[in-house]
Amino acid sequence: MQRRLFAVAAAATALLACTLVVIGRSADAATGCGTTNVALNRTATASSSESASLGPAKAVDGSGSSRWSSEHGVDPQWIQIDLGATTQICQVSLSWQRSYAKAYRVEVSADGVNGWTPIYSTTTGAGGTETLNVSGSGRFIRLYGTARATQYGYSLFEFSVFSSGPGTDPSPSTTPSGPGLPGGGDLGSNVIVFDPSQSSATIQAKLDQVFTQQETNQFGSERYQFLFKPGSYSGLNAQIGFYTSISGLGQNPQDVQIHGDVTVDAGWMAGNATQNFWRSAENLSVYPVNGTDRWAVAQAAPFRRMDVHGGMTLASPNCGWASGGYIADSRVSGQISPCSQQQWFTRDSTIGSWKSALWNMVFSGVQGAPATSFPSPAYTTLATSPVTQEKPYFYADASGYRVFVPSLRTSSSGATWINGQTPGTSLPLSQFYVAKPGVTAATLNQAV
Repeated sequence: MQRRLFAVAAAATALLACTLVVIGRSADAATGCGTTNVALNRTATASSSESASLGPAKAVDGSGSSRWSSEHGVDPQWIQIDLGATTQICQVSLSWQRSYAKAYRVEVSADGVNGWTPIYSTTTGAGGTETLNVSGSGRFIRLYGTARATQYGYSLFEFSVFSSGPGTDPSPSTTPSGPGLPGGGDLGSNVIVFDPSQSSATIQAKLDQVFTQQETNQFGSERYQFLFKPGSYSGLNAQIGFYTSISGLGQNPQDVQIHGDVTVDAGWMAGNATQNFWRSAENLSVYPVNGTDRWAVAQAAPFRRMDVHGGMTLASPNCGWASGGYIADSRVSGQISPCSQQQWFTRDSTIGSWKSALWNMVFSGVQGAPATSFPSPAYTTLATSPVTQEKPYFYADASGYRVFVPSLRTSSSGATWINGQTPGTSLPLSQFYVAKPGVTAATLNQAV
């Protein structure tokens, strides 16, 4: 079993992602090996996943019917497991689906990044269930596939690991400071959830109430998170003030449709947006009333995983000062006008077009971006992003709230979700500890 820390400051969301616990099950093992699968329910990551339902966690869940599958037709691919502590490994069991690896390595590492050491290698993999007697130690273990046996991807029902020495089965669910902490639970009163059954007037009244408080609350302690359940909403103008985030609870941005505006302006400073920090928008589809959405911000105000059916302007109506911002994993069908923005970074997105530059406009993996012409106009453009991994995001399905962790991408361009489901891993909220105001440092340390 795993626990991760899900911190909610005054119930606004923030993810801290820490692996904490494991439980095991019996398995046949070679002489001298233990009988506990030390990889069971551990944190697993992968180079790619065919879909959200085929993420790497499926290869360590103890089920013979669920599986991880990489994207089709691409070599190499890998899946790795954090065992939680340095572990002496004596056996690995690979239970393949019919899409197996013909050539692969099993490797170990101390930190999951550097110094991968092979403990098994073959170019004649047979598929089925392969039981490998090995010898090596590390906290991290990975299967690194270099040649597929089929035209599809690599697909594992289970990746089991057995140990012969100490350092395994750490059990932080019971620590010197007390018993295990419960996962999941209530998110707090300042996480405000809307659903399509509510009237537009009711939703707008709450949005306005919070904005009235937060519009000028530059150094206040209040924090708010608006969450919209999947569906269509009309007639809304969500003005986003300090320490306020607005997000959709769909698996993809198109699952939540705002027929209205998600707005940041700078009326509180007579049109000067250089101090519009500390707010965000994520995972929504927006249909602006007049065809253009306004996001007049400076730093620390990301616009992620958004689908704008129209254009955007990045400054106040009079083009008052503005100083920097960030768009990622998004699509804006119309033109983006930075107006007075001094600098801006747009990454792995699709845009209709971009109008003008002041000091420095940077694009990485952006379809529709202008060509490099720095310093006049001040455009710096990379056709693809070398290595990226999008921020985890909160969503809901029939089972309740979940956190989706997108897969690592290389040489990427465009949003992860435009041509289908974002590859990655879905985790239940029960694997996160929800921290609320007043929780002691000792309890947080226990969770970590």
